[in-house]
Amino acid sequence: MDESPVKLKSTRVLGWIVLPVLALLLMFAPMPDWAIDSFYTQNVYPQLQRQVTSGTNFLPFAVLDVILVATSLMVLFGALRLLRRASAYGVVEALWDGSRRLLRGAALIIILFLVGWGYNYRRQPLENSFPGGKAAPPTMEALQAAVLEANV
Repeated sequence: MDESPVKLKSTRVLGWIVLPVLALLLMFAPMPDWAIDSFYTQNVYPQLQRQVTSGTNFLPFAVLDVILVATSLMVLFGALRLLRRASAYGVVEALWDGSRRLLRGAALIIILFLVGWGYNYRRQPLENSFPGGKAAPPTMEALQAAVLEANV
């Protein structure tokens, strides 16, 4: 590769700025209720959940455990890299590099959480989906029918 150091540096800067800005936008940008309910709740989340579940059900171990171990190892190697960078380039340069990496990692975690589950917290309450914005109080017959149907 014959990319100049200036080109590499600008690409790296763009990378650590874009993810945090995107995470902030996803966290704080107001989203209309219809977008959450129709787009995320009924389209994105079910497909994502189906793919993740079918992709991990055949494994004989918990994927979250693997993710936690891998993340711990990445933090350990990152700390070692930070110490090497501090001895080679100075503490200020190492702290600047570590801060950028920490910011980028936190932004990535926020984005993955929001897409994987977090937008469910922005859903409308169930009562708002009923005509008139209010659910009819259950009758004794309706409750008995629900119990009978559940038992079947």
